[in-house]
Amino acid sequence: MAWIAERAGFPVAGFLDDDPHKDSQTLAGRAVLGALASWKDLPADHRFLNSLYGAKKMRLFASIIDALAIPDTRWATVVDPSAVVSPEASIAAGCFVGPGCVVEPGVQMGRLSVLLGNVYIAHDCRLEAYVACANSASVAGGVDVHTNSYIGANATVREYTQIGKDVVVGMGAVVTRRIPDNQVAVGNPARASC
Repeated sequence: MAWIAERAGFPVAGFLDDDPHKDSQTLAGRAVLGALASWKDLPADHRFLNSLYGAKKMRLFASIIDALAIPDTRWATVVDPSAVVSPEASIAAGCFVGPGCVVEPGVQMGRLSVLLGNVYIAHDCRLEAYVACANSASVAGGVDVHTNSYIGANATVREYTQIGKDVVVGMGAVVTRRIPDNQVAVGNPARASC
């Protein structure tokens, strides 16, 4: 993500990490600047990129980020230069759109949502806050994806489908019907289970 942020025009000063073993170390050639809570000590012109996301940890990561109370004005909204984003799409503060992504007209991306490489989000989809779509996920038109949900690599979601809150859609899953809150959905067609 740091490399992509730099491609999009955001120089990367370093990383914040709560692991005390990483103090004074470097990650990917960049300094660890301190713990997450030390964001307040950084210069006001520093912007942040949320790299906390994971299939079963979206709610935990959202609570960590929310507890930091970083204002929306401090979040960088990063769009890779190779991504195609419609001017009629709405991308909230702190979103990340990776290489090769397509975001069609009418899409609404909630704050701190992440599209990794080659994700396709068709027209009029709504992704709420803290939604992550892994590489090559494909979401057809009119889909609603609720807060803290994760769509796995190469997953496909049928048009006008609802994905609930705190849902994990597994890698390669084919979602053809609504997935309720707090479920894991896998297979073709995807079946939900707790």
